[in-house]
Amino acid sequence: MLDPRAALMVKDLIKKLADPAGKTIFICSHILPVVEELCDRIGIINQGKLIAVGTVDEIIAQTKKKTLEEAFIAITGGVEEKELLAWRNQKSGNP
Repeated sequence: MLDPRAALMVKDLIKKLADPAGKTIFICSHILPVVEELCDRIGIINQGKLIAVGTVDEIIAQTKKKTLEEAFIAITGGVEEKELLAWRNQKSGNP
C-alpha cells in the first residue's frame, strides 16, 4: 500500500512513461478510481478468465450501470451476503 504522496508519484510516472513511448503498460489493480484515471482500456478477470474488455465507458454502458465499480460487481456476478460476512466465520472457526 502506498501513502498518498507515493501513489501520486507512481501515477505521474506511469503517465509520463506511457504517452511518449507509445507502449502498452499493464496495470493490475483493484483500486478502480486509479484504473479509471490511468487506463485507456481495461480487462476484467474473474476466476482466472478474461470476461470483459473495453474502455471504462464501454464496460459501464454494456452493463447499464452508473460507475465502474457497479459494472465490475455486475460482470463478476454480484455480491452475496455470505461473502460480506465470511471473515466473521473464519475468525470464529465456523465454515
